[in-house]
Amino acid sequence: MDAQDYMDVDDYSDADESDEAIDDFDHLAELVAFPRRAKIIRKRPDHFKVWRDDEFLNRFRLNKDTVKFLLRIIKPKIESQTSRNNAVTPSQKLSMTLRYYATGSFIATCADFAGIHKITGGKIIIEVSKAIAALRPDFIHFPTTDDEIRKVKKDFFNIAKFPSCIGAIDCTHIKIRSPAGNDAEIFRNRKQFFSMNIRTRNPIERSYGVWKRRFPILSLGINVRNLDTVQAIIVATAVLHNIARQFGDDEPRVTEEQENEIALTLFEQPHDINDQGRNQSIHRNRFLNYFNTLL
Repeated sequence: MDAQDYMDVDDYSDADESDEAIDDFDHLAELVAFPRRAKIIRKRPDHFKVWRDDEFLNRFRLNKDTVKFLLRIIKPKIESQTSRNNAVTPSQKLSMTLRYYATGSFIATCADFAGIHKITGGKIIIEVSKAIAALRPDFIHFPTTDDEIRKVKKDFFNIAKFPSCIGAIDCTHIKIRSPAGNDAEIFRNRKQFFSMNIRTRNPIERSYGVWKRRFPILSLGINVRNLDTVQAIIVATAVLHNIARQFGDDEPRVTEEQENEIALTLFEQPHDINDQGRNQSIHRNRFLNYFNTLL
């Protein structure tokens, strides 16, 4: 059994943890109230071996092959630069971060799931999220070459009879923790919870609901204050969603509670069904008339 499969539960190094993981005051209070205990060694699970394929998908929101593909790409960026025997491996870092995206739980809960101390867990989520978000140019982009543009135009026309269209831009609310400070209320929306209004560029058949069902943290709430980290998590989940679509991953299960939270953040308007259909027809005709002038 490799030494890297184990953890030191009382690893209290790097006390200068940022607000995203745990308040410094809470950490200091913990050290004062609970002095160092004898080291306890606990096994870190190998999630690729522990779970069946369907269990793995529902816990991490991606298939095993998709996660292995991602791991090969980001491994050099998230390897621990240490010679310590108990260093957290890239695979363990990635699985814990995916579990965080899948549940929206407190960092301590996800760290316990992975056999990692909560302070270390918070740092890992930031590190891995930024590494995945850095893949954005490769997995989130409008068509750029002539061939790509022609193909997307053709697909749009075949689906909706919209000529000369190469993409769709829309907005959605991502639930977040209050960022605190004098400008916190800027992030409170009309439904009275804090959120970031995200504008994204979507492939034709993609919807925000599918994205949020794959990663419930987007609707349950990203419980960190630092907005740079929040943005990294949002972009990282978008990258992962596009990778999952490329691999043909199934949609994972969601609970009734998660469905309700997703519906809340989609901000659908309570129009009468007939009025809504009539309005959609009017808007569609306006778009068609405009695009016909471009032919």
